[in-house]
Amino acid sequence: MEQHEQELFELLYAQHLQALKLQGKRGKTIDGSSRAVRRIAGYFNRCPDNLTAADLKTYFAWMVENYSWSSVKVDLWGLSLFYRHILGQPMDWVDIIMPPNSSSLPDIPTRQEVNRLINSVYRLRYRVYFFQQACSCTPRKRGKGSLRSPSGCDPAAHAQILAYPSAPKASLAEWQR
Repeated sequence: MEQHEQELFELLYAQHLQALKLQGKRGKTIDGSSRAVRRIAGYFNRCPDNLTAADLKTYFAWMVENYSWSSVKVDLWGLSLFYRHILGQPMDWVDIIMPPNSSSLPDIPTRQEVNRLINSVYRLRYRVYFFQQACSCTPRKRGKGSLRSPSGCDPAAHAQILAYPSAPKASLAEWQR
């Protein structure tokens, strides 16, 4: 970077940091946003105040190849703040990059898997804990009685799940503690 571009960059960078602090952003947010401005200035070796959409497209193509999508999104967000609040330029180039849509199913165990987990535990207190987590049963407040069951829980199934497991005789002594 030439001397006058370096001075302009330092001035704009200081304004960017000040704007982020005045907006009440946290330290990690300020670090990520300022890193985006430093990274793009280093990539083009010039002040990022007059980059074209083609320049930004080239930069983000390089980012996608070399960094994770979370880093790409942080850079996109940081540069959009820089352009919007410091340079006052329109944000037409934001549509250049879109992260991939990923859909994955949540890890929800089946009833058989929950039963297997609960039945694999030999200590009653741990079994009751897993049972409460699986059925969303929670103890009532002090002195109010036993478990309250949400609709759909079957008390007979509760008794069957909490019954003693068929365990080796060596572990039954541990069970009775």
